Amino acid sequence: MMKYLHKTRSFCDICSMEVSAYTFEKRGKIFIKKKCPVHGKFQEEHMWDDPDIYRSFMKLKTVQAPPAHLAIVLTYKCNLNCSVCFANANEVAVRDFEMEDLEKTKDYKLVFLTGGEPTVLENLPQIIETMKANGQKPVVLSNGIKLTNIDYLQKLKKAGLRYVRLQFDTLKSEDIKYFRGKNLLKTKLRAIRNMEKIGLPISLCVVVIKRNIKDLKSLFRFILKHPTIKVVSLNPMRRAGRFDENDFVSASMIIREVSEILDIKKKYWIETTRFLINLDKLLSFRKPGKRKLFCRCNLKCQVLPFKGKGIPLGKIFNLKKINLKIEEICLRRSRIKLYFFYGYFIFREVMINFLVNKYFRLLIFRIIKNLPYLIKKEFMLFNPFYSFHISVYPVKRNLDLDFVKDCNFHSISSQDMSFSPACIQRMDEVTED
Repeated sequence: MMKYLHKTRSFCDICSMEVSAYTFEKRGKIFIKKKCPVHGKFQEEHMWDDPDIYRSFMKLKTVQAPPAHLAIVLTYKCNLNCSVCFANANEVAVRDFEMEDLEKTKDYKLVFLTGGEPTVLENLPQIIETMKANGQKPVVLSNGIKLTNIDYLQKLKKAGLRYVRLQFDTLKSEDIKYFRGKNLLKTKLRAIRNMEKIGLPISLCVVVIKRNIKDLKSLFRFILKHPTIKVVSLNPMRRAGRFDENDFVSASMIIREVSEILDIKKKYWIETTRFLINLDKLLSFRKPGKRKLFCRCNLKCQVLPFKGKGIPLGKIFNLKKINLKIEEICLRRSRIKLYFFYGYFIFREVMINFLVNKYFRLLIFRIIKNLPYLIKKEFMLFNPFYSFHISVYPVKRNLDLDFVKDCNFHSISSQDMSFSPACIQRMDEVTED
């Protein structure tokens, strides 16, 4: 039985015209259906196909502000020719981003330098140095090949590199070869060792397909042994660029698998994502004009590692109660309620929590242990949590514009210097199969 949920907008799969659409639930999954006056009806699983996640996201109200994050596709050139490639690298005829274009990006503080493979550009250190001088925090997305050269990595860090987002899908050599065309396991492990040696935080970007979803358990054991790895982004294969449709697994399958590995209930993903969006609203209430940090396209869980498992933030703090209090503050725009919230947090979530919650005491111990990083202002390394993200990348066939309008992540076109949600920008530049 079909249950109608929400009206939205999308794009025609064929002509890209903006069309009316609606979402509905059927057999425990969320779908989006749309109709083009020229090409007829289309139906596809929603980018968030899990009903619990979808419904919780629809209730969330994000900050009404411009995005804080920017992705710059520096080049579509790459030193690999992967069978799974969101960017369709080496095949897209788009010019490289120029140094003089950086002036137009200065409003964005956290900037992701991507491609293709950005390290193939000789002037990457100069780009990073210029961005640092502009008060920006550059992050490089890389396959890791050039990062095996520790002198080159040191050069990037000295120039102002904030951290590296390393593509790392699996620990199985044969699966790496399937993804990337070469067995790059030793290359990626060496890149990680180099980043650990020089104290550069690491974010892993994991593309999840049928071939590697059951190998995530061994990958997570590896991750939890490396405290320099601070963020792990698990991405369903985007059905754009180069891909095999038969490889696709949905966001709901990834959520179930990762939750089982970490022994985390789905509610902790939901409450943590809700908390981060609410925290964003609280900071905007205190500082009007602040850009948006979080949106509804990224499910998050902050995890404190303990005995090979993960202690979610929701077991350390009462996130449900904290969320309700923050939402009331932002709804009523009440400074008095804000001050009462500070008092509640210090008394109940810190003082009382210390006495009754062993996980909170574990957090305090880890914070004390990491204090040298705080003194050196290495804030990502100071943070004792691992941040696990499940990121979805819509394409025309499942795009829900109600979600995209809340985007916290813009991309800039190297053709006309326009800004738009990163997923929309990729649709315009990458040819879909």
